[in-house]
Amino acid sequence: QADLAPALICLDSTIHLASPNGTRSMPLAEFFQHDGITRNVLEAGEIVTHVELPDDADEWVGRYQKLALREAWDFPEAGVAAAWKVNGAGLEGLRISTTGLETTPGDHSDIASEAIEGWSGEQSVKALAEQVRTAIKPVYNTYFTAPYRRKMIRVLARRALSPLTKL
Repeated sequence: QADLAPALICLDSTIHLASPNGTRSMPLAEFFQHDGITRNVLEAGEIVTHVELPDDADEWVGRYQKLALREAWDFPEAGVAAAWKVNGAGLEGLRISTTGLETTPGDHSDIASEAIEGWSGEQSVKALAEQVRTAIKPVYNTYFTAPYRRKMIRVLARRALSPLTKL
């Protein structure tokens, strides 16, 4: 759990792996595994060689908000990354990812994509932030309690999505 993974998930990055058996690649969101035993799909002897941004990464705009115990460098107790693409007609694409809540970063881009239909600015931001809050299941493994972090994810999501309130 860290700050970079949710931002890279929102940009639809690809992770590349290598082992003596060969190489493979996948969307970064598919790399993380939430099965209670392992946290990723790395196989024995396999390493991450690099992460690649898609060609259209520069067309996306985004924000990252986090809750941390200290103001200085610190791991997130809860974090939300959001990325969006706007065209002349309005919101074209929207992705959201969370971190610091469950055992792996969470990809909530399916919820975000559905929210684009009938987008109505501030009301849509509030509704989407609430949907992300209800989608997460924080673990009890950090300084702040899981219920508090779950409440704060709604606040962080609204802050991350705040530029979209005017669309």
